Amino acid sequence: MNKQCLLVVVVIVGLVVVVVVVVVVVVVEVVVVVVVVVVAVGLVVVVVVVEFVAVVVVVVVVVVVVAAAGGVTLVGTATASVKHTFSKLFKKNVKCTF
Repeated sequence: MNKQCLLVVVVIVGLVVVVVVVVVVVVVEVVVVVVVVVVAVGLVVVVVVVEFVAVVVVVVVVVVVVAAAGGVTLVGTATASVKHTFSKLFKKNVKCTF
């Protein structure tokens, strides 16, 4: 693997890491807010929170399934896009085999 190829891989991995970190931060914030609400308001809210969490879980599962289904295409497109960008930057074709 040449240096250009390594750079392409690093950029793609970096983008994936950023997305994962953002998702984790958002999920943690939601969980913290839900816990604070439960502690502050009490038992009555617990039922609503459980229903809310159930809905969120269903939505997340659907999103994950859809993302997984389109994931291969998305990664392929992202890889092609990054390769194209680096080809323009280096003024020559970047050839990578993954």
